[in-house]
Amino acid sequence: MKKTLAISVLASLVINANCFGGTNSSINSKYPNHFYIGPEAFAFDLHTHVKDIKIHGVRGFVGPLLRYEYLKPKALYAGVDFLASWGNKNFKPTSHKYKFHGNGGVGFGNLELRLGYTFEQKNGLVSPYLGAGLYCFGTSASNETLLYVAVGMRSLFDFNQSFSMGLNLKLLFAPSAEREFKYHYEGHKKRLHENENMWGGEIGIPLVCYFSASKRWEVQFEPYFLKLDLAETQNIYGARLLFGYRF
Repeated sequence: MKKTLAISVLASLVINANCFGGTNSSINSKYPNHFYIGPEAFAFDLHTHVKDIKIHGVRGFVGPLLRYEYLKPKALYAGVDFLASWGNKNFKPTSHKYKFHGNGGVGFGNLELRLGYTFEQKNGLVSPYLGAGLYCFGTSASNETLLYVAVGMRSLFDFNQSFSMGLNLKLLFAPSAEREFKYHYEGHKKRLHENENMWGGEIGIPLVCYFSASKRWEVQFEPYFLKLDLAETQNIYGARLLFGYRF
């Protein structure tokens, strides 16, 4: 019974997608500018090191995300994201040589620029792109900075007149990611510093609902998984809830 119900629901979605194909494309042709604002929340699972200092823990973050996209079928694609988030508890540093005290808040930010081209499909849009950006997180005592380049794809497909779903993929490379840790030892300030190459990636599934006949107002929910470093544990499990307007 459950299997039959699941097949029926999937078939209904496919039928609706075919029946209302092109809806998203026509609206984006008329109103290609998209502005979004809303909260982003995520859990950051981190296990990294700077020299012989280990920095680890799972911490929660929340903060506002601003996004602008120029999205028009058969035209240039452009996008900008800006995220500023905060966690009330810093990651824990440990060492076999030293003991550390204090555990204040920690910040996490992202700025990303994307440029590509939007292809029109039967029932949606696909936008491959090249990008560049910055991830940074930490405090004045411990932080990591990733200046990166990226290649990716953003897509959105109509399932009916009120709902669309897509797939967002990104592969990033930071040619010289910087880690820094500062502490006091025997009355002196110490500073540890490392640079290394890092590969990472992100996958997200945007779910979009439209609230007017013109489809100019929308709300978008996107669960995602981001791995900042494929070589170690720097995993982010999050979701974005964005309110958008087309003009």
